[in-house]
Amino acid sequence: MVASPGAPGGSIMTALPFLYMIFGPEAGNPDGPICAIMVALYITQDSFGTACNVSGDNAIGVIIETIHQKFIKKA
Repeated sequence: MVASPGAPGGSIMTALPFLYMIFGPEAGNPDGPICAIMVALYITQDSFGTACNVSGDNAIGVIIETIHQKFIKKA
């Protein structure tokens, strides 16, 4: 997958021209049905990655804050 942070759905759009290398010239046609299915699947699951990233960052922040309050600050 080609990384394109900050552009929702941008990764799959950036990767579309290279799919012919995987699927062959007919199935890898960016206007073809297989690429349309891949775009639809990517868009449906793209927001879950963002949500997990934000939730994970919050969990790490809570853990670090607890450690700081218990062991470092000690006030």
